[in-house]
Amino acid sequence: MQKCYNCGKEVDDNVLICPDCGALVKRYGKPVPVEPDSCQPPQPDAYPGAYEAPAQLRPRERVWLDTAGKPHFKGALCFWLIVCAVFAGYLLFGFGCMLLIYHAQDFFLDALAAFPEFSDLTDVLNLMLESIGTYYAFYVAVPVLFAVKLSGIVWLLVSKRRLAFYVALGAGVLLTVTSLLFGGSVQALLYTLDMLLTFLLLRKDWRRLRP
Repeated sequence: MQKCYNCGKEVDDNVLICPDCGALVKRYGKPVPVEPDSCQPPQPDAYPGAYEAPAQLRPRERVWLDTAGKPHFKGALCFWLIVCAVFAGYLLFGFGCMLLIYHAQDFFLDALAAFPEFSDLTDVLNLMLESIGTYYAFYVAVPVLFAVKLSGIVWLLVSKRRLAFYVALGAGVLLTVTSLLFGGSVQALLYTLDMLLTFLLLRKDWRRLRP
C-alpha cells in the first residue's frame, strides 16, 4: 500500500491516480539503463580511424590523364592540333576546288565569257589552268597528302596514338619534299616548322601516348 501525498489516503500500489483527490500517486522512476548490445559496432575511440572518412584521392599532378587513366589533350597542344587540322582542311578544300575548276574549265570559261566586264578574271583563270596543266602531278599529290595529314591529326586528337602522329608526320615530310621539288621553299619551311612544333609539344609526354 502507498499513501497519497495530497490527501493521505492509502491506495493500492498499482494505482496511479488517487480516487479521492485525483492526485498522481505513483511517480515514474528513472529509466533502467540498457546494456550495450554485443553486436553493435565498436566506438570510434576503440579503434582510432575506424570511423574516419576515407581520404580523398589527390588530384593528378598532370592534366594528361583523365579519371579513367586515358590520356587527353588540353591547353596549348590541343589548340595547336586544332589549328593544324583547320589549316590542313582549308588547303585541302582550296586545292580540291582548283582541280574541280580544271576538270570543268569549259563550263567556267563559258560562264565568264558571257560577262565582258570579267575579262581580267578570265585571264587569271587561264593562267591558273595553264599552271595546273603543267604541274598536274603536284596539284593532285598535294591535296592527297593534305587529306592524309588531316586524317592523322584528327586521329591523334581522338585516339592519342603515336601511330597517328607518324601518319601526319609522314604526310608532312612528303609535302615538304614535294614543295621543294616544285620550287615552294616557303611552303616547305612552313610544313617543317608545323611538324617540328607539334613534336616539341608532344615530346614532354610522349611515353603517355598509346602505341
